[in-house]
Amino acid sequence: MVPMLSALIITKNEEDVIGQCLDLLQWADECVVIDSGSTDATCEIARAHGARVIHNDWPGYGAQRNFGGEQCRGDWILAVDADEEITPGLSKAIQDTLSSDPEYEVFKIQRVEVLFGKQLRFGASLHYLPRLYRSHFGWDNRPVHESLLLSNYSAGRIPGVLLHHSHRDLDQRMRKHNRYSTIKAEMINATRRPVSLATAVAHGLAAFGRCLLLKGAILDGWRGIVYAMMAGHATLLAYAKAIESNMRAEQADRHDPSRDEPNL
Repeated sequence: MVPMLSALIITKNEEDVIGQCLDLLQWADECVVIDSGSTDATCEIARAHGARVIHNDWPGYGAQRNFGGEQCRGDWILAVDADEEITPGLSKAIQDTLSSDPEYEVFKIQRVEVLFGKQLRFGASLHYLPRLYRSHFGWDNRPVHESLLLSNYSAGRIPGVLLHHSHRDLDQRMRKHNRYSTIKAEMINATRRPVSLATAVAHGLAAFGRCLLLKGAILDGWRGIVYAMMAGHATLLAYAKAIESNMRAEQADRHDPSRDEPNL
């Protein structure tokens, strides 16, 4: 008996991509969309494509995926982002794997970045992410860049690729950087480690160099260079926001009238 598969998608204002995402998941036993308050047509489009749409106020990426997992009825969950595309080869590989008494309970899938209409071969496109898993697995509670909690569990790999259209245009990408960098700044300051302009620049340059050279993005030509620059920019922006937040806190503390009150 082939186990039931639930495709899980978390959304907010994804009307431009959610339809295509769900079109490519019609073979799944169910599609569950967890929406955190879209003000566009995301929910209506998702329902029109047969998805079960559930609202949940935004608790962070990991917590939202965990909430979604609790709503899924399947024995297996396929976690997909609204801006990701399940290719035909990947969908067939997933179905073949689940119908053959799989050896593993978690499978990693290669996610390939698409930039300016072309797939990148290197950089972040070398990543394999755990996205297909039995429903008893959960995610950590990090607010961004969440991870599936595997402990020491070994994961298999599914052939085929998951196309990631997060760079639909530079304006959209900069909005995403702005949103993510605010969350990352809070995470940086939560560590209590000192941050400075030198720290911000060093981390930004390190992210750029790591993507461009160590991960080979330069081999993708000008697209790879742009991708590496955006990786550096995102890191630099997060550290800059952490510095800005600390400065504001210090200024507020200096101007707190209660600090000037005499102790009685």
